[in-house]
Amino acid sequence: MRHLSKLALLIALVTLLFPLIPGTTLAKPQKKRAPAKPVPAQITGIYSDLRYGEISGDIGGTEIFIMLAQSSPYMATVQIAQGVPTDPVLVPVKVTGNDIEFSFPAGSELDKSYGTYHGTITARGLTGKFANEEEKTFLKRKPSHWE
Repeated sequence: MRHLSKLALLIALVTLLFPLIPGTTLAKPQKKRAPAKPVPAQITGIYSDLRYGEISGDIGGTEIFIMLAQSSPYMATVQIAQGVPTDPVLVPVKVTGNDIEFSFPAGSELDKSYGTYHGTITARGLTGKFANEEEKTFLKRKPSHWE
């Protein structure tokens, strides 16, 4: 009798577990999942690496504030500082996915000095560079330096 109970238990376990074994005819077919698509980052926000030099008293870095606007889907105020901050400049921003591009008004001192900006936005910030710069810089997504 004991032998039959053990046999019945074994049959019950095999019956329950058999469909869970991959490759068996009773197993449910596995659905293939599509690769995860990258989630677009929020474009609007303040991106800054402006900093105050405690010893020199100078301000250095860049701050870009991208916002929605009526005249263009996106506009930005851009301020650059190398010792003293420039006047903020309002520019239209071209957005393609997470990539952005903008130029200063043609013929302006900032246009001559920096050229067009190209960058990529993530949840953490903005990485990019002006045409006349050699290396990309990272501008953290954070409150304005001026707040």
